[in-house]
Amino acid sequence: MRSLYTRILLTSLATLSVSLLAFLIISALVGRAQTTANFKAFGRLELELAVIAYHADGPGGLARYTKRLDGLFRSTHYVVDRSGTDLVSGENRSYMIPRTSNRRALLAAATQVRFFLLGTELISANYSDDGNYCIIAVSRPWNNTGAQLPYYVFVLIIISVLYSFVAVRIVSSLRAISRAAERFGQGELDARVEPATRRDEIGDLARTFNSMADHIRMLVSSQRRLLQDVSHELRSPLARLAFAAELARTAPDRDAAIDHIKKQLNCLTDLVAGLLQLTRAEGEPAAATSDQVVLDAVVQEVVATCALQAEERRCRLIVRGSASQVCRGDRILVTRAVDNVLRNAIQHSLPDGLVEIVITDEIGWVFVAIRDYGCGVPEPMLSRIFEPFFRVDDSRQHSTGGGGLGLAIVQRIVEVHHGVVRAENMSPGLKITIGFSASSTVAHQNAFSPRSAA
Repeated sequence: MRSLYTRILLTSLATLSVSLLAFLIISALVGRAQTTANFKAFGRLELELAVIAYHADGPGGLARYTKRLDGLFRSTHYVVDRSGTDLVSGENRSYMIPRTSNRRALLAAATQVRFFLLGTELISANYSDDGNYCIIAVSRPWNNTGAQLPYYVFVLIIISVLYSFVAVRIVSSLRAISRAAERFGQGELDARVEPATRRDEIGDLARTFNSMADHIRMLVSSQRRLLQDVSHELRSPLARLAFAAELARTAPDRDAAIDHIKKQLNCLTDLVAGLLQLTRAEGEPAAATSDQVVLDAVVQEVVATCALQAEERRCRLIVRGSASQVCRGDRILVTRAVDNVLRNAIQHSLPDGLVEIVITDEIGWVFVAIRDYGCGVPEPMLSRIFEPFFRVDDSRQHSTGGGGLGLAIVQRIVEVHHGVVRAENMSPGLKITIGFSASSTVAHQNAFSPRSAA
C-alpha cells in the first residue's frame, strides 16, 4: 500500500472499529454482574405477574400478558412449569432453558458481544422461589436494526469525512515538501515549501527544509563565487611566474630573475594558505574546540607577534583597556582573527603612524577594537571589505600585499563563534571591532594601562 492517504484513512477506521469492540467488551464485562442481577429481579417480577394472570384468567389471561410483554420489550416470552411445559400452548420447551455456565467473566462478556454482533438469539430464564414456574425470554439484539443502523452509518460517514480531512492535510503538506525537495535536488536552489505556516511537526519539517535550502544556496553561491575569484586571482601570479621563468632563460642577471620567481611563488603560497584558512574557518565549525579564551592574553600574544611588522612600517601599537570576562571558543581561531585584523591595520597605517587596540566588555560580550590612522575605506565599499578577494583600488591594492582574504577569514571565524564584527570609518583611519559572547568572568591581577609597542 503506497498511498499514505489510504494508510491514514484505513488505520483510522480500524482504530475506530477496535475502539467500538473494546467499548462493547468493557461494557459487558464491567456491568455484567449488576446488569445480570437487575435483569434477574426484573424477570422475577414479570414471572410473579404472569403467575397471577395465569391463576386469575387461566391460559387465556397468561397469553394476553405475555403478548403485551412481547410488544413492550420486542422479545418473545414463554411461561413453563417445573417440567418445561408451556402453560399456554402445552408444548415442551425444556430445551430452551439455558444451562448454568461457569465460564469466566471475560469469556462470557466476549460471547455476549459476539452474539450481539451476529444477531444470535439471547435466551434468559428466571424461576419462581418455589421452582414451580419459569419465564423464558428470547430476544435478538438487532431486532430493531432498521432504527439503529442509519445512526451507525451516519456516525461512520461523519468520522470518515473528518479523518479524510486530516489525511488530506497531512499528505498535501508532505507532498509539497517532497516536490520542493525534488526541485531543489534538480538544481533549483530557490525552491522552497510555500507556505510553511503549520505549527506542528510537519510545519517544523518544512521550516527546517527552507532553512537548510537557504544555507545550502548560500554555501553553493559562496563556493561558486570563491571559485571564480580564485581562478581570477591565480591568473596574475601564474602569468608573472611564467614571464619570470622565460626571463630567467635569457636575462643576464639570472639571480634577479630567480628572486622574482621566488617572490611569485611566495605570493601563490600565501594565496593558497589563505584559501585553506578560509575553508577551515567556514567548512569545519564542528572541528573547533571550545575552551575558555582570555582575550587580553590573546591581544598580548598578537601584539608581540606583530611587533616586527609594525617596526618595519615605523608605526606604534598602543593597547588600552581590559576585559573582566572570558569567551568560549577555539583559541587558535580567535588568535588568528585578531592577528589578521591587526596586520591589516599595520599594513594600511601611515608611516610613523599609530595603531590602537582597545579591549572592552559589556554584559555577556567581550570586544576588541583595532583602529589605524590611514586613509580609510570609501563608504560605498565599506560593507564589502569582508568579501573574499575584495580590495579597494586606490590605497589597498595588490601591491600593498595580501590576497584579499584576511578580513574574509576574520568574518568566517566570528560567525563560527556566533560573534559580531563591524567596520567603520573614523576619519582618519578605519576601525574594525570584533565581539565574542562571554561565558564567565576572570579576575585580573592588575588592569591594563595604556602601553605601546614600537
